[in-house]
Amino acid sequence: MHSSKRALYCLFFVFLMPVSLFVPPTKFLWSSFDSWFFHTCNSYVAHHPVQRIFWALANIKITDLFGAFFLVGCFIIYILEGEGAERRKRIAQFLYMLIWFEITILLSKQCLNPIVQYFSICRHGPSLTTPETSYFLSQLAPWQKVKDFSHSCFPGDHATIVFQWCGFICYFLGKKRGVPITLFSIFFLLPRLISGAHWISDLLVGSLPIVTAALFLATTPLIMDKIMHLLYRLVGYTTQTGDPHVHLQTSS
Repeated sequence: MHSSKRALYCLFFVFLMPVSLFVPPTKFLWSSFDSWFFHTCNSYVAHHPVQRIFWALANIKITDLFGAFFLVGCFIIYILEGEGAERRKRIAQFLYMLIWFEITILLSKQCLNPIVQYFSICRHGPSLTTPETSYFLSQLAPWQKVKDFSHSCFPGDHATIVFQWCGFICYFLGKKRGVPITLFSIFFLLPRLISGAHWISDLLVGSLPIVTAALFLATTPLIMDKIMHLLYRLVGYTTQTGDPHVHLQTSS
């Protein structure tokens, strides 16, 4: 895709998607979709005892750690599959991802959060917004400590991390591996949606545009080539001519 057209699409998505959540008539559409999605999913924990137990277990920190190990493990397997110079290149790619995780978190905390507070965008999660029609998982499964509410749910920090990791996996590992991993990773976002800690729009309108902007910058050749050049030298990856290989070749 032409770079200018790619930038235009990115700007359109990053700026207009969040705006659509707060201006009519799209505000009403998002509100209706949020309410329908939450109450449809949340009702399962009340009427299905097995699902109540399942989502209570899925909503604990150990499950979050399992999700993190899964995503990191997928990339570690990708690294170990390479040999020699190829493995060193993949290690550099992994380090590049870690750098952008720190950049995204820093920008989110230092830039986005003040904007959210300034415009009074902070909002409660669905369970606190509609307590009379919500089923609190912490009350239905008191034997387990779960997160089923939030006083400031926009955007979804947990979803931002998962989305960004999946984006990099698709970029470096290719769609053949990246798409199945991404689909499986969606599971780790569901517990907080079902329990009432987040609206679905927190993810689609909050987290996703942030990740889109981060991935756009991270994959821009001018930025990527310079940082990857340094990382290649750090891990000792060179081509047969002895020069660091700058332009990335991603998997298909």
